[in-house]
Amino acid sequence: MCIRDSPLKFNPGTRWNYGLSTDIVGRLVEILAGARFDEYLRGAIFEPLGMEDTGFFVPEGAAHRLAALYQFQPGNTPSLLEAPEQSRYLHPPSYLSGAGGLVSTTSDYVAFCQMLANGGQLGGRRILGRKTLELMTRNHLCLLYTSRGACCAPFPVSGTNWWPMPLPTDRPRRRRCDCIRWLGSTRYGVGANREMGGQRWEWT
Repeated sequence: MCIRDSPLKFNPGTRWNYGLSTDIVGRLVEILAGARFDEYLRGAIFEPLGMEDTGFFVPEGAAHRLAALYQFQPGNTPSLLEAPEQSRYLHPPSYLSGAGGLVSTTSDYVAFCQMLANGGQLGGRRILGRKTLELMTRNHLCLLYTSRGACCAPFPVSGTNWWPMPLPTDRPRRRRCDCIRWLGSTRYGVGANREMGGQRWEWT
């Protein structure tokens, strides 16, 4: 079934669930930019930010730097999921997903997070417009329940992989942090700390 033929699970803006929306956005980028998705990311984001080790696959000359992938097991020794020499990231993918699939390094990821903390710019180069970043980090769904019935507060922004902050004032036990967060396999948060008069980012 084509994506265009897939029915909606619910009315937009009323609930949240993982979907193909960001993949569709990736294809729209290709159409509007007139370039492959990986080429656009490299020219518009990676190169301006100095992210030399970020892409959809690891070049042959850098294969020896690829880390092994392990799975955490409480109380047991972590199990190997994917050895570097057998990694799928050693070869260009057949599909360039707008929702994931990049391989990167800590220093590259720090540069990306710092750009967000700086309001969309880094080293004098603007990557995201101020109004664009404001829209990306706004809570579009408020306090709702996911289609799986699990409570999320706040919700990820519709169409992006951000958890917008601050939390509403009716959650007094939570501290206001004015940040955006991603709580996936690589957890991070980045934003302004108004009380300290500066910026911060955290990564676990």
